[in-house]
Amino acid sequence: MNRVLIFFFVIVFVSLSLAIPAPASKPFTETLEGCVIKGVFYSVEKGVVTETGPRTQVYRIEAKKPDFSPYDLSPYEGKKIRVQGRLHPGDLFEPDPKTLQILGSCDQDSQDAISKSGE
Repeated sequence: MNRVLIFFFVIVFVSLSLAIPAPASKPFTETLEGCVIKGVFYSVEKGVVTETGPRTQVYRIEAKKPDFSPYDLSPYEGKKIRVQGRLHPGDLFEPDPKTLQILGSCDQDSQDAISKSGE
């Protein structure tokens, strides 16, 4: 009886310790909208619901080419853009230049949120 119980616990332990790939570990297609400030793309999501109420969420996005070299965003400095691409773990973003849309100048609310985010 003891051997059966020990065998059962060993099987359960081994089963639980097997590596299972997490869905977040793979890149996925995403459309991001935000501002380019000092050559950096900041994804700005307004109205994100939190425990304290709606707020603006800012994410610093590392825009990279398929070879993972930096993507030059200087032509879009001070602009609000929307772009589709592949979002990798660590907020590494591979934009598809064909989908990039300039939405105008970066609005003051987005600029304030970016500066308050400490990025």
